Amino acid sequence: DIKKVKDSRKDFEKISDDLDSALNRNSNVPRTKVQECEEAKNILTSKRSGFAHASLDYVFQINVLHSKKRFDVLETMLSFMHAHSTYFHQGHDLFNEFDPEMKSITGQVDELREKAKQERREMEERHTLVQKKDLSQITSSIHGENGVIEGYLFKKTSKGFKSWVRRWFAIQNNQLIYKKRSGSHNALSIMEEDLRLCTVKPAYDTERRFCFEVLSPTRSHLLQADSDEDCKMWITEITSGISRAFKDAENQELKQEEDDPSPQENKTDETELPTTPKLSKAQIRLQQLFSIPGNDHCCDCGSKDPRWASLNIGITLCIECSGIHRSFGVHLSKVRSITLDAWEPEQLKVMAELGNDIINRIFEKNVDETIATRATAECKRSIRESWIKAKYVQKAFVMKLPGPKTTAGKKIRGWSVKKKLRRSPEKVTGDQSDNDLDVTSGLMEGKNNSKAVMSVSTNNVLNDSDSVI
Repeated sequence: DIKKVKDSRKDFEKISDDLDSALNRNSNVPRTKVQECEEAKNILTSKRSGFAHASLDYVFQINVLHSKKRFDVLETMLSFMHAHSTYFHQGHDLFNEFDPEMKSITGQVDELREKAKQERREMEERHTLVQKKDLSQITSSIHGENGVIEGYLFKKTSKGFKSWVRRWFAIQNNQLIYKKRSGSHNALSIMEEDLRLCTVKPAYDTERRFCFEVLSPTRSHLLQADSDEDCKMWITEITSGISRAFKDAENQELKQEEDDPSPQENKTDETELPTTPKLSKAQIRLQQLFSIPGNDHCCDCGSKDPRWASLNIGITLCIECSGIHRSFGVHLSKVRSITLDAWEPEQLKVMAELGNDIINRIFEKNVDETIATRATAECKRSIRESWIKAKYVQKAFVMKLPGPKTTAGKKIRGWSVKKKLRRSPEKVTGDQSDNDLDVTSGLMEGKNNSKAVMSVSTNNVLNDSDSVI
């Protein structure tokens, strides 16, 4: 039985390598070569079918071995007890007290044997399920025990020839980690230590299909899924992981503030003043920002007690709106945590000069909800995103500048260019108008005069925008 398990393991490892080769070939086919894509897909489906059968055989042999281990030991013990009962006939009376236990063990052996047979029949029936199942729709990504996605992805290396390698990825403790399939359980590599600093987006400009990119302030990672559904699922899950990281940090800070013991009152005489609790820098900053009109509510949806701010715009935001602002990029909205991040004094001064009320009087001057529905604290993310995009990116609600005034009835400024010739003092005797020549004649006569000076005279000027040169 152990030999069968070893043989099944060899077959399983061989078909696993063949499946990896088929996956590599399927992922390397350019999207422009339709015939090669179809051929690679067919080969991949065949390999997946073989992999499913081999894995079931491997699991079947393991289960058979474990099942036999359960009742073989008990059955051997039972045989041993029966042998001793026969051999020690004289001690038959002594073994009579073990008779109930022996009967109980016999029943257990029968139950385990029947259970092993049932498991064997079920494992044999699963081979037919593999043939009926559509293996082309099988995904290599699953959701773990905590509901977070994990699975195999292709990763583009940053060293050497920048080849593509297949790794097992997962999101754990607000980190993006990966490891090799053949490595030990603890051999984990951290791709991104803090998901709060990352964004994710599809990569359409690559030659490979099903690619997406994870961006951080210092580097970017190009990853590839096995199908378009897997790619979309990974992008959605990483985006959700980023939001969870922000919420976990905020909840941890709130819990820490609640767990901090309030300062005990010093035992003083009646003449002494009671001591006031000392506030942290984050709490002082929060009070300063909330003292600005309108900053105690989110500038976009109106949620109470916002804990995030946009330094570029000068507003406070809730965590949902801050995630949408962060997706626009720091050139449009640079998001900072009021309590978690470090602030410069100049940034606080800028925030003190602006505030939610002032900004909304500018960006919501002419609100038209036919363009985008106003966001609320309980609205969906799609409504919130369209409202913020129309408000800050498109600036759809900002008051338009007045158009140019009409120029009817006004004179047009006319320009004429003339040339003055510098002459020696003894030659300047005629009228000044003799020195002002037309542009064409002046240029013709001044070919030999290297000291010619151009001057501009104005005739009845009224409108610069309509000037004629």
